[in-house]
Amino acid sequence: MAINRLCAQRLAWMQHSFPRPRAFQCVTVLAKLLLLFLTIHSESHAQSGSCTVAPLAVDDAVGSLHAKEYPTTTQDKTELEIVTYKERVSGVAVVQVDVDTRGHVIAAIPLDGSRQLTELFKDEAKRITFYPFQENGQPVCVRFSLKYIAGLGYVDSADAKAEKKFIPLFNRCSALSAAKAGPGTVDQCRLAAEAADNLTTLANNKNRVAAYNYYASALILGNRSKEALTYAQKAVAASDLGFVNISDKAVAYGFRGQARGLTGDPHGAGDDLAKAEALERATLEVPRTPEQRKFDSGVLRSVLNFHAQLLTGLGKTAEADKLRDEARKL
Repeated sequence: MAINRLCAQRLAWMQHSFPRPRAFQCVTVLAKLLLLFLTIHSESHAQSGSCTVAPLAVDDAVGSLHAKEYPTTTQDKTELEIVTYKERVSGVAVVQVDVDTRGHVIAAIPLDGSRQLTELFKDEAKRITFYPFQENGQPVCVRFSLKYIAGLGYVDSADAKAEKKFIPLFNRCSALSAAKAGPGTVDQCRLAAEAADNLTTLANNKNRVAAYNYYASALILGNRSKEALTYAQKAVAASDLGFVNISDKAVAYGFRGQARGLTGDPHGAGDDLAKAEALERATLEVPRTPEQRKFDSGVLRSVLNFHAQLLTGLGKTAEADKLRDEARKL
């Protein structure tokens, strides 16, 4: 009460001490300053990247592709070691993130996995910065899932033993594919794909997808489209589990689209090819090495041209011409 009375006395003194014209000037200046503050605050809020509409759902592979920095602290590593080695907690943790128009994470929600792991990775996810996402040239807020693997090593596990058998088979398959060795490629890539079936952990998911893609490609080139479809489907299913790069996932959808088109399913083929195109277009929106850019552009060009042939067969010449034009510009 004493403080309030003192404040009231000072206000009264100020009111009687200043001539009215000067007091009016002070009020005007204060009003202008307040208006300036509100304007600056409004502009900074508009530039903060806050989302005014529901985030756009994007493919998890596209989300991971846009990651610019994964800052981890010593505390992060220490806590993860305690959970995985001392408490012996392992497995997959899935965290859903919302990213604003400036590439900052504004929300991170655990979706799946043990509480210890999801809480750790949720905090890490909040510190990731992303290259901004766009749709039709405009920045957008997006939502997708980040997946993490944590746990003890698998040096003596069955998966490690299966991987030792798989690697030399896969290396021979990829070498023959690069050399365009013909029928021998099909047989060797079949062995690699069959060996990939024995890789059961998600840590080896990338190897499985690559082996299935190579075998599907060899079968398509050998005019064995029905068999190719089986392995292209396996490649897509594995890539949808995550832990593969976006290019491998795009190739999987591209081969399944081709196999579907060649086996008389043009609509399913169109869906798969459109998915492959969307994945590969995303790679052009972020910094990539020249080698990556060349590979992704080549994949996109191939998918666009095959899709254009499919559309031409369906009588959709305008759409086909648009895709061919896009392919020529790559």
